[in-house]
Order: sequence, then structure tokens, then C-alpha cells
Amino acid sequence: MVPVPSTFVDGDSPHERAGLTDDDPLAGLAQWLADARVDREVEARTRRRWLEQQAREGSSMAGLLLDLAERAAPVTIRTRAGAVVTGVVVALGADFAVLRSAHRRDTLVPASAIATVRGEPGDPAPFGDRAVTMLVSITDALVELAAERPLVMASVQGEEVRGELSSSGRDVVTVTLASATRDRVHIAADALDHLALLNR
Repeated sequence: MVPVPSTFVDGDSPHERAGLTDDDPLAGLAQWLADARVDREVEARTRRRWLEQQAREGSSMAGLLLDLAERAAPVTIRTRAGAVVTGVVVALGADFAVLRSAHRRDTLVPASAIATVRGEPGDPAPFGDRAVTMLVSITDALVELAAERPLVMASVQGEEVRGELSSSGRDVVTVTLASATRDRVHIAADALDHLALLNR
């Protein structure tokens, strides 16, 4: 054990600390403590970066969309066909997301059609590292919606089909056009880029 010299000089006030010199063990102790604090801060930053990296590597699109939905922050989704859908994520299904625009128009976007997701500038990046288990598929949702026969705009490979969602099955969606002849367009469900509800 290193002997600790007196830090007070005869005649000095006991409240006055004597100056430490380079050869004073207390000076070495003070430096050692300062170095230890720096080391702990570096370790903490390193660990935080590592945890963030692990979270990003464990992220999924569904987890990312769930994080964004909880923030209720506007996002922009670009589909594989090049369409742009902007709004707040208000619902998630097993294989789709629902975005609500500023005009309160809801748009269903199949997960398979999503190419990119972008948040607002300056928003903190979501991790999306949580497991997401949703039971309702886009097929189920469209069957439910078809019972209401809403007006929709279905986008398929850049083509827009507008009319009444008259029926939906296991792998086909039928839209009745708003025309005198009431023609019907049958859309392969897996070809759907996105579907906007126009009057719901």
C-alpha cells in the first residue's frame, strides 16, 4: 500500500487543500480515476453502438412498419411498380400495410409490392427488430371490404382500375367499372400493386 502523505501543511487551514505535485501519489490516483471514467464511457458508447447494430441486423419490414405505426409519423412507400403512397401507417396485416393520407384516404399496400419505405426528414431511424405476428391477410381484408362494395382504385403494373370492389376471392379481385356497360375487371391478387379506398 502506498503511504498517503498529509494533504495539509502545519499552520494551514484544515479547509485548504494543499496542491498536488506530479510525484504525489494522489495526483496519480486522480489521473487513474479520470482514465477509468473515460474507459467506462468509451465502453458504454461501444456497447450502445453494438446493440443498435444488432437491432438493425434483426430488423424486418413488418417490424419497421410496426415501429412507424406506433409513432404515427408520415411515411412514404415506393412500390416495385414505381407508385408512391404517402401517409400514416394505421393498420398492419400478415402481408400488407394500410396507409392513411392527409385526406383520410386509406390505401392497402401488399408487403410483396413494397420497394422502399422513407420516414420524414429528421425522424429517428426505427429499428424494426421486433417479431410481428398478424393473422389477417390482404385476401381476408379484401373479402371483408367487398361486402361493403366500396369505390376503389386498384393499381396493377402502372395501370389504374377504378370502380366498385364487387368481389374478392382466394387469388382474384374483381372491380366493376363505373361505366354504362358495368364491365368487370378481374385482377390477380398477387399482381396488385396497391389499392386505394375512394369512398370509405
